Amino acid sequence: MQKLTTFFLLALLFGCTKKLEQVKLFGSTMGSSYKVKYFAGSSAPSKIIISQEIEAKLKKVNDSMSTYLSYSEISKINHIQGDEWINVTPELHQVLLEAKKISVKSDGYFDITVGPLVNLWGFGPSGVRKVPSIEEIEKQMAKVGHHLLVVDPTKPRIRKLRDGVELDLSSIAKGFGVDQLALVLENHKITSYLVEIGGEIKVAGTKPNGKKWSIGVESPDFFTRQIKKVFYLSDKAIATSGDYRNFFKGGGKTYSHTFDFKTGRPVTHNLASVTVVDATSCMIADGYATTLMALGNKAFEFAEKNNLAAFFIYRGKDKFIEKSTTKFKIMVQGASR
Repeated sequence: MQKLTTFFLLALLFGCTKKLEQVKLFGSTMGSSYKVKYFAGSSAPSKIIISQEIEAKLKKVNDSMSTYLSYSEISKINHIQGDEWINVTPELHQVLLEAKKISVKSDGYFDITVGPLVNLWGFGPSGVRKVPSIEEIEKQMAKVGHHLLVVDPTKPRIRKLRDGVELDLSSIAKGFGVDQLALVLENHKITSYLVEIGGEIKVAGTKPNGKKWSIGVESPDFFTRQIKKVFYLSDKAIATSGDYRNFFKGGGKTYSHTFDFKTGRPVTHNLASVTVVDATSCMIADGYATTLMALGNKAFEFAEKNNLAAFFIYRGKDKFIEKSTTKFKIMVQGASR
């Protein structure tokens, strides 16, 4: 009788076990691409429904934060002159509050008012990639500085304190987009997923076999694409910033899209790539990855002081040099697969 009871319980257990289906979605967004991979049971909505919700969410983020869309919320804000309060959507307000927080903490090395410089150097929606004159840089620098943007902490509104101030959220918007797509899945009780937009990633849970998600960090090589390092993550967000994908050459020098906001010029240091891991938010990881790239040789000290989980790749004389913060070693390198 005991054997029959045991057999019945096992049969009931395996009969009730839900088979998880792997679903993959991908497409274009934010001048890059997105990828969503998740495991879901039979109670989850269809792939078509999830795909429609994801596309709708991406459209909402783009319509708010893309400088490449003339009708976007951020583009309209950039054209407004004067210092009157400007009402913004709750989503944009959330991003601006976080951006302001990082700007203050980093003493302006992270700065979303960098729009005039981005366009001047040709990294934005307008302009040609070229080295501008000192006079041109100084003229645009007068419109740059996080102190020129006031973000109301209690109401979704902002003020620009000088005409010509232009916001550029390319250093944080992809991370926010990743968080938004993750919410789509979580709202449907999907707990095992990987979401990626342009290399910024958020993962949750583990695969059905119990293994964590494997995340590759590229080697910061200008001409080839290969994985330099693989990390195994669960319930984390990860973002990487580097000098090796978005750049141009001029006068025998290489100019990256990451700016030293103190000089108005692209950064010039031997930090080639930095990856930041955050326990909850890809937006935060994205913002700090850019911050650390801008800080360059001061980045590691800043990351340790602010308890950031960061992985650095520096350009040595004839090889790359890797370095990890204490928190990164504990959170990522010290974790099991």
